[in-house]
Amino acid sequence: MSLHRVLPVGALLILTFASFLAIPSHAREESDEIKELVEHHIASNKIAMFSKSYCPFCARAKRMAVDELGVKPGVIELDLRPKGDGPPIQRQVGKMIKSDRLLPTVPQIWVNGEYIGGSDDLRKAIDSGKVTKETVAAGPTSQEEL
Repeated sequence: MSLHRVLPVGALLILTFASFLAIPSHAREESDEIKELVEHHIASNKIAMFSKSYCPFCARAKRMAVDELGVKPGVIELDLRPKGDGPPIQRQVGKMIKSDRLLPTVPQIWVNGEYIGGSDDLRKAIDSGKVTKETVAAGPTSQEEL
């Protein structure tokens, strides 16, 4: 295969991909709303979690938060969003954690605004003493404590 045949196809792919990424203004506004929603959720909860209602790892993380840290986490259930905005929220979370996946895995967890990771990462943070009842208590007071 010669180079002159590959270059036009490559250029076409780049142009097609670039046009796919072009975002109309109404989508940018929605994107800004999603970004603000995600940032507000993280900032206003001692334990902020992005979850799916059927996910066993999410259920495990919620139990750890309640049973071991004494806090009911602020949870956005991505699959139960009435507006159907779960996928855009999940993509925004992915951008914030610099995930190389289109939609990052769940749960994604922040404690007092600091990104922890998934349920295994929360387990490690609790076991290591990085996250304790005391460190969680130092966070925002806008959510229900048990």
